[in-house]
Amino acid sequence: GRLPVVVGGTSFYLEMMLYGKPEAPAPSAEATEKARKEVETFGGDWEAAVARVAEVDPERAKHLSIEGVNNWYRLTRALEVYYTSGKPMSEHERPYGKAMSEEQFQKFLRDCPYDYR
Repeated sequence: GRLPVVVGGTSFYLEMMLYGKPEAPAPSAEATEKARKEVETFGGDWEAAVARVAEVDPERAKHLSIEGVNNWYRLTRALEVYYTSGKPMSEHERPYGKAMSEEQFQKFLRDCPYDYR
């Protein structure tokens, strides 16, 4: 009969708690190295890197260009998943909406300014 209260973190962590972990595979060491080396070849050129992801996963590239600008971790992860499984990340099942119904939880979000200095 206890009520958990979760405070802090990002929406990613909230989604993981509510809906579970996505079904994308853990990357192989080879896939990680290949993705890392490929990302290095872009020399910080975000648009070129997203264009490469679009070749293997157009759906993921669309999300990267909208919500993940300069999120090199997510971009690298998209390549790792592809090199590990041979399938784009967008084809791996996402559990969102499967674990809990909206009636089973309440969320309150607050957007606070943050000083990055």
